[in-house]
Amino acid sequence: MNWRDVVQSQKHVTEAGTWQSGKVARAAFPLSKSGNKAYRVGNKRWRAVRFTVGALEYRVLILLNEPFEQFQATLGAIVGNDMAVMASLEFHGTHGDWHIHHTEEDVAKIPAGFKRGSWIRKDEPPTPPPPFTRTGFGIDEPGAYKLTVDYFRLDNTSQFGDTLGFGQ
Repeated sequence: MNWRDVVQSQKHVTEAGTWQSGKVARAAFPLSKSGNKAYRVGNKRWRAVRFTVGALEYRVLILLNEPFEQFQATLGAIVGNDMAVMASLEFHGTHGDWHIHHTEEDVAKIPAGFKRGSWIRKDEPPTPPPPFTRTGFGIDEPGAYKLTVDYFRLDNTSQFGDTLGFGQ
């Protein structure tokens, strides 16, 4: 199953998480290659959502830094005691635009423990995901959560319709 299959699949959210600051605990988003047993995110706020598709467990880590206009929602699959990162939807207000880093590989072929690697590619969307635009960031914590739920279809529906809008 690749990241698009996960997004399209019926999901069961087991934990919606809460907004926190500081290091992301391994229990929330286990990346063994991040060092020091925790994923460091600087001064970003974070929230981890847990869900299952069939027998497999997945997480989406939401990172947000409003003053610096940075948003990131990273989808990963639990592999043993580690994480195989499949896709990361991002916006950086200081540079670039909406984009997604992803792999089309099946989760079984993705090396676990890394945030990025040579197997990841970057695609730019034709337009920003609605209702967000390039001219204004406008994403707060509730907006970041809603955007993540909508994009990754954590409620099994999507305002993005049948297309994910990236790398088609």
